[in-house]
Amino acid sequence: MTENAGESQIDNPRFENVSGDFTYEAVAPRIEINWDPRTDSGTVCFWVELEEYHNGVYTGQRRPHKHWAMRPLVVPLEDLAKVRSYTVLAPDGQGGFIEIAVAPGLMGLLVKTAFNDVYGERAAQLPAINNELPQAPVIVYPEPPAPIEDDPLFQEPPAE
Repeated sequence: MTENAGESQIDNPRFENVSGDFTYEAVAPRIEINWDPRTDSGTVCFWVELEEYHNGVYTGQRRPHKHWAMRPLVVPLEDLAKVRSYTVLAPDGQGGFIEIAVAPGLMGLLVKTAFNDVYGERAAQLPAINNELPQAPVIVYPEPPAPIEDDPLFQEPPAE
């Protein structure tokens, strides 16, 4: 199997050998960060799927993970911050990888900085917004129906 970003499948719980030539790797193609900046708390939701490899070659197929098929793997931000640093593998520019220790707070700063930059770029492209409050809609009701006692269908027939 080819290495994924410098990782080997040996002793890695994300790799699962199902049968002979097929191997599955757990990946999180969708990650949601639910962060409350006022309290610096929240959760990270990892939507887990399995990528299929046949004889070490990615087949392009994904399937739901047996444990997290209908719900994400949810981790409180506090639990992620307990780790003093994460070791990540980064390309070294020469076809290999180097290990870099990253403090957990840097991940949040990276996401916040990326949001600020992207928001600033996109907001500059938006048309000007009229900050006046919109007028309340005028609702026109139909004339109320005539009272029943005025309706000829509901009047008593004349006495004979």
